[in-house]
Amino acid sequence: RMKILSEKTGVFRCRTTFNCTDACPRGIEVTKAIQEVKRAILFERF
Repeated sequence: RMKILSEKTGVFRCRTTFNCTDACPRGIEVTKAIQEVKRAILFERF
């Protein structure tokens, strides 16, 4: 999964504008989750 998420169409397309978090009817902090995945990908590579 991390390989798929780290591709060009994966999590790095997120511009951190919090639109998805604002729109989520369940109050899930989507942007925060995406940022955590980005960090995991970066630390996995280095």
